[in-house]
Amino acid sequence: MQTGSVLRVWNGCLLDTTSIPPIFFRITSSRSGIMFSIRQEGNWRVIPMEDSEEARKLDYEAAPLLVRGDYEQAEKLFRQAMSLRENTFGKDHPSIARSLCNLAEVRRTQGRPAEEEVLYEQAFQLQEHAYPQGHPYTAHILTRLGHIYWKDDRMDVAESMLGRALEIRRQYLGADHHQTAASARHLAMFYLSQGRQSEADALLAQSQYIVRNMMAPVFTILTRQMAELSQKLMAAPDADVEQLTQAEPAILRSIKRTQDLVGPNDPVIAAILDHYAVILRRLGRDQEAEVQEACARAIREKNSNG
Repeated sequence: MQTGSVLRVWNGCLLDTTSIPPIFFRITSSRSGIMFSIRQEGNWRVIPMEDSEEARKLDYEAAPLLVRGDYEQAEKLFRQAMSLRENTFGKDHPSIARSLCNLAEVRRTQGRPAEEEVLYEQAFQLQEHAYPQGHPYTAHILTRLGHIYWKDDRMDVAESMLGRALEIRRQYLGADHHQTAASARHLAMFYLSQGRQSEADALLAQSQYIVRNMMAPVFTILTRQMAELSQKLMAAPDADVEQLTQAEPAILRSIKRTQDLVGPNDPVIAAILDHYAVILRRLGRDQEAEVQEACARAIREKNSNG
């Protein structure tokens, strides 16, 4: 498996990452599976993450099916991936937590929160047993559970989960990592919902500083590649509609993840939405394109008015 860069991991298959240095993450194959490394203070630090490359391929095949609402086929592939992991590593291996989280996402999109919660809690127990001191993937699970408890009005537990996710990411990924920024933003939104303005403001300031100082190259590349894609579509009216339709889930994931990092009203989002509108028009979905263009205009107006 080719060594990846931050964009390969962060935004899936949408962007060409060959010209981008591995700023934060890299993934490499070994005889025992896939190893995950992070960069801290200029040095690479390996974090244990044994996994089956075949299982990950099934996960990647299932993800766009889930986005399109083909829950049955997505769940089938996710369960096949889990079986591969169980056969390779055993049922108590932390890689099973990834499959449990994928199945939890199926339940979330189906609107079955009780089952979603059970699956995430099972995943958390596996991770916690394997890595009692914490692990970056544990932070992901804690974040999902924190939001579940928040929606269910279990505020003390929600705050604890979101707070621990932030602590783990600071410890393992560093204070200036984009996932640390995302965790700070999640906890800040929780504080705002509780009327804790000063605590929220401090976390939002930290998040925005990280995003603007560390992730600027990523946003520049993302926006440029979206622009190049939309320009090709405008210049080539016979562009392959089927390929565009297949790429759309990855485009949507990129937009969502960028919104999670910078917020929904950042100028970066306006630029990306404009390019997405071009793609929608090429797909013959003019009304949806108009909605995206209107959102982009509203973001620009909001920023121009301070």
